[in-house]
Amino acid sequence: MTLLQTVTQFIERGFSVVPLERGSKVPLVKWAEFQAHVAPTEWLNFWFSFPVNLGIVTGFNGLVVVDFDDYTEYQRWELWASRQSPMTRLAAREAFRVRTRRGMHVYFRMVLPDRNRHIGKVDIKGKYGLATGPGSIHASGALYVAQNAFFVPTIEALSDVLPSHLLLTRQEISPVITPPRVLKPASDDPWETASQGSTSFGEDLVTAIRERFKIQDFFQEVSKTSNHHLLAACPFHQDDSPSFWIDTRKEICNCFRCEFPRPLDVINFYGILYGLSNREAIWALQKML
Repeated sequence: MTLLQTVTQFIERGFSVVPLERGSKVPLVKWAEFQAHVAPTEWLNFWFSFPVNLGIVTGFNGLVVVDFDDYTEYQRWELWASRQSPMTRLAAREAFRVRTRRGMHVYFRMVLPDRNRHIGKVDIKGKYGLATGPGSIHASGALYVAQNAFFVPTIEALSDVLPSHLLLTRQEISPVITPPRVLKPASDDPWETASQGSTSFGEDLVTAIRERFKIQDFFQEVSKTSNHHLLAACPFHQDDSPSFWIDTRKEICNCFRCEFPRPLDVINFYGILYGLSNREAIWALQKML
């Protein structure tokens, strides 16, 4: 398959791409605008008529790429996934993936946007990220190779396909304050630690969590705009002009730029922050009550 055919494959599935310098990860164009829309066909035809690398814009249309830094880590994830729910097994088995010089990129589409972060030997390429696509050449000369059919499964949260304990590893998330208590897994190895959440939670627990945790307490700095409204820098994108609002009376929040489909309560907020489903977020927060 030619590089232009690969580009067409991504575009037909609603993803955005840009050219990278051949043998490099450096974009050849100012790609900020293509985080929000796909480049015109004539531009794509021109860009990829030259020997270039392919850059896949993550975050656009819900695309998230899980980048395993080495192949052994990827194989451990495959083993972990094979022991999980049928949905996790299916997503892990069928998701489009690209073999890199040392590891593997695995492609998913998420209902809500996810942020970029590095956790151990796993990189999460989410909103405003860039992944090197198949057909590209690494600086070492290694080729990025597609491994299976182009199927990008939709998941609710990263905890559908990654262990919650891995996602809850202590991370620096500017401008959010890391919770003072971090879950201690049964094993130091997240791939060996099975999910310990209950299958259901009572309304009393949900109420207790909402009363105990206030959204504004997760932020290092907030500014008051009215009696019960605050503004803070958004943790889900580079936010030099604070755009994340918090209603302290209703205890809900949203971002003027991210525009989540509906306001978030503290459980929704914590879940999206760490890539957890609501069920897994409740399970994590109850451990800190």
